[in-house]
Amino acid sequence: MNKNNYKNISKKELLEIMILQSERIEELEKELAIKEKKLNKKEIVIKEAGSIAEATVKLNEIFEHAQQVADDYVFNVKKMIKKEENKKAKDKKTSKKSNKTKK
Repeated sequence: MNKNNYKNISKKELLEIMILQSERIEELEKELAIKEKKLNKKEIVIKEAGSIAEATVKLNEIFEHAQQVADDYVFNVKKMIKKEENKKAKDKKTSKKSNKTKK
């Protein structure tokens, strides 16, 4: 409706239109509040997903570091075992030589 149409309407009819518009505004405000709540929930879910992704990256870094430490440990243990085996082999050879010279 344009301005000229409102001039020909009675006060009662204008009041009814205003009441209808007021009811419609209330409906729209309720609908808007519901949609805002849904949007906030989605934003929280998206934010949590981002936090989960960040945590996953950090956990991966921790596991990579732990794996490197474990690999270093295994390497050092193998190195020590080999060193000990070489020492025993050397001692065995030395022991055989000293037994031969005693005879």
